[in-house]
Amino acid sequence: MAKERNKEGKEKGDENVKNEDTSKNLLGSLMNGYRDDTYNHIQNKPFKISTGSIILDSLINIQSGSSIRLIGPSSAGKSSQALLLMNNYLDTVPNSRGVYIKSESRLSEEMKKRSKAKIVFFAEEWETGVIFCLESNIFETICQILESLLKHTYEQNIHLVICFDSLDVCI
Repeated sequence: MAKERNKEGKEKGDENVKNEDTSKNLLGSLMNGYRDDTYNHIQNKPFKISTGSIILDSLINIQSGSSIRLIGPSSAGKSSQALLLMNNYLDTVPNSRGVYIKSESRLSEEMKKRSKAKIVFFAEEWETGVIFCLESNIFETICQILESLLKHTYEQNIHLVICFDSLDVCI
């Protein structure tokens, strides 16, 4: 004897089957399908990054994953402080590298020496603990390079510290 079915095709009397939230299932499937393009599954381990000053460190808390904007008048030391923060990041976070976007042409030899960071201009020399200087002021080019680098370094378990000097002059 055939059993009667309701509109959904379920047998009558089988009403205790839970109605599932299909939007959750869809979102879960989408997140799994786009896993390489999203960062929701990443567990961050925050590292405290020193500014180089005990007094300043007591006033502000910079951690890996932070976004910092340094502002001030010309020749106030923003680029030098950014390089110092990058170098401190490289010293603190294991398996890390830096990318310094030089769009304003203010990276002097004196500034490089003061930073105590190893700064290179050729991709072949870029390795763990080293800052690569990307010389460009074309915003789209910089973003495309960074997007590719971020995906690749994430897959290789390499941490990046990035500095735009200066975003204001990008075209």
